[in-house]
Amino acid sequence: MLEFLVQNSRSLQLLTQFLGITLALTALLYWYGTRSFAILKKINLPGPKPHAFLGNFPEIQKAGGEHEYFLKTAQKYGKCFTTCFGNTIGVVVGDPDILKVIMLKEFSNFRNRYNFIPEFTHIHPLHFSMVFAKDERWKRIRGTLTPTFTSAKLKQITELTEDIVDTLEKKVKKIADKGRK
Repeated sequence: MLEFLVQNSRSLQLLTQFLGITLALTALLYWYGTRSFAILKKINLPGPKPHAFLGNFPEIQKAGGEHEYFLKTAQKYGKCFTTCFGNTIGVVVGDPDILKVIMLKEFSNFRNRYNFIPEFTHIHPLHFSMVFAKDERWKRIRGTLTPTFTSAKLKQITELTEDIVDTLEKKVKKIADKGRK
């Protein structure tokens, strides 16, 4: 009988250790999946609550894509809100006045954007484009391109652009009419 109790107490001890380790690993895994979300409380912007590891991807999928998700979320939370792509936190700004400040006056403080290309593919050609460039490369490209898009220069090409768009519209309409016959 004593032998039976000793064996059962060892089994109970092993089971307790196993459950303790499992609980600790689960807690560590949950912390790892949600650790970046702590900043959401500090920045004090509204937004949907993200899921561990997934962020707001389930809501994006449920809405039918990012565009629909952003429209629905903006209706609910206003023109500025947070959203999470996995563990990456994003701030969505839909207010033109705030965007003007960010894009013109404070662009050096807001130069990095969410990048869907994995970091280990730093030789990917898109990393050299303005959309995906980061840090100093982005600042250099932005500084080079900014003088190109002044309002005076954009007005000069407006007439030319309108002529090209009219020509394209006529060609597309002609092709569409052929398809209807």
